[in-house]
Amino acid sequence: MTEKMLIILFIYLFFEGFQYWLRYLNLRHMKIHGLNVPPGFEDFIDEPVLKKTHAYTIEHNRLSLIESVFGNVLLLAFIFGGLLNAYNSWIVSLKLSFVMTGLIFFLLVGYAGSILSLPFSIYSTFKIENKYGFNTMTVKLWMADLIKSTLISTILMSLILAVSFWIIEASPDYW
Repeated sequence: MTEKMLIILFIYLFFEGFQYWLRYLNLRHMKIHGLNVPPGFEDFIDEPVLKKTHAYTIEHNRLSLIESVFGNVLLLAFIFGGLLNAYNSWIVSLKLSFVMTGLIFFLLVGYAGSILSLPFSIYSTFKIENKYGFNTMTVKLWMADLIKSTLISTILMSLILAVSFWIIEASPDYW
C-alpha cells in the first residue's frame, strides 16, 4: 500500500470513527433521557406512544449502526483489498467507449450496494417496523417500490453520468 493510500485510509478511519463516536453519544443520551418529557409538554405527549417510539428508535439505530459497519468493512476491502483494481480491469476488458465504460462501472457498483443493503432494509421494514406497529407495507408493495426506485435511479444516474463522461471525453485537455 502506497503512502498516499495509507493517508487516505487513516483519514477515512478517523472520520468514520468520529461519526461512530457521535452516534454512540446520541444513542446513550437517548437511552438515558429519551423518556423524559420536557416541562410544559406533559399534556401533549402520550406516554405509551413515547415508550414505543423510544424503543423503536433505539432498535432502528442499532441496526443502522450494524449496516454502516458492514458497509464500511466491505468498502475498505473493495478499495484496499485489490478488488477495485480487479473490477476496473474487468470493466476495461469489455473494450467499450469511455462513456459506456464509466456508465457500467458506476451502475454496477450502485447495484451491488443496493443488493448488499437489501437484507437490512427487509429486516428494518418487516421485522422492526412490524414489531412496533409502524409498518403498513406489504411484500408486494415493497417489491414494487424497490423496482420503481431502481429504475428511476438507473435512469437518473445514467443521464448524469453519461453527460458527465461525454463532457470529460469531449475536452480531455481541460481535465
